[in-house]
Amino acid sequence: MPGVQHGSERRLYADEANGTVYATGLIRFDNTTSQHSAVLAWRNNQWDTVLYDVGFIRHAVVFHDTLFIAGGSITTINGAPMDNMAYLHNGEWHSLRVNPSDPPVERFRIIDDTLYVCVLGGFGPIYRLVGGTWEPFGTAEQGVWGLDIINYQGEFYAALNGAGFVLAKLVNGSWVNLSDSLMANISMAGTLVEYQGDLYVGGQLSMNEGMPGQGIFRYDGEAFHALGSGLQTYLTNNNGWCGVQDMVVQNGLLFLSTPCNYAGGVPVNGMAIWDGTEWCSMPGDPQETGSISSIAFLSDTLYIKCGATIDGEPVGGMARFVGPVLTEECALVTEVPEHITGTELTISTTTDHMVLITGLRTTNTPTRSMTLKAGWWRRGWCVPLLGRRG
Repeated sequence: MPGVQHGSERRLYADEANGTVYATGLIRFDNTTSQHSAVLAWRNNQWDTVLYDVGFIRHAVVFHDTLFIAGGSITTINGAPMDNMAYLHNGEWHSLRVNPSDPPVERFRIIDDTLYVCVLGGFGPIYRLVGGTWEPFGTAEQGVWGLDIINYQGEFYAALNGAGFVLAKLVNGSWVNLSDSLMANISMAGTLVEYQGDLYVGGQLSMNEGMPGQGIFRYDGEAFHALGSGLQTYLTNNNGWCGVQDMVVQNGLLFLSTPCNYAGGVPVNGMAIWDGTEWCSMPGDPQETGSISSIAFLSDTLYIKCGATIDGEPVGGMARFVGPVLTEECALVTEVPEHITGTELTISTTTDHMVLITGLRTTNTPTRSMTLKAGWWRRGWCVPLLGRRG
């Protein structure tokens, strides 16, 4: 991308109504080594600069045709102080601070036509916008971080960090741990989505620490379930902290970005797909030179924040998937193996040219096997997002 080399963008947001993908965070302009805080907008196949050097902005969202930005140290815009929150209305920027402590804002969520923010500390982990003013939404111990929020089956759940929280539920105005089995030591949930009627929880989650899934698990309203062997740095490892970085549901599939090497035993390179039954990888190596911190869909096209190259081709830190083949390799998950401990694996080829892996064991069940479907190895990752900085 001429003139712009992406750096440490915090998060992507897809504004479907206006055909725009926003990237927020630290950007390297003009091939220099220094990074500058910025908000960039990808529209009409080119980049426009929305904001530049105004403090570290962590997220952006469009709500009621108004662009909101948030961070932890937004300084000034056009000479006016902005604290940790600002919005653009009728061509002018206005401050809308969350509370006097000015905590960093991690994420926006729009739920039932209401705008929520998750904050890292301060007087409350979650706030919502009511009548032009931010109000605390649920109470928790001071200093607890809010990382995500969702309305599932008519009730609110949040991914919280601190005071032992992993997944919390709003009960009588207070955030409480959903289950005593979800008391965190090091494990941490970071992102929540609803998929096929269940609540999916992703993050740095270790089964060896007692979490119900490795890197990810689902909740059906009554019980927790693992997604096969989950996300692992290497096969049989249930103590890693690679986990889920971002999740999004599109066209009946759950897409997630992860620095893990395996999803349900399938080798993945930064992107994994779950269809409710199978784990699948995507073609190519999108995390060849950097992990994928954020993903978003715009008009059925997947956009990712990645490294400098994919499959040896320069992408400038941002790429979109345009390949005709969505999945490269899949594994059918017929049972839920928990706490895999076996390390002796046998790999063979079946008569119908499938790959058979045997030797996967759990602590209390016999040896299991897994069959992988070979897919096409096609480079579907784009082409740099070329354009100019406007």
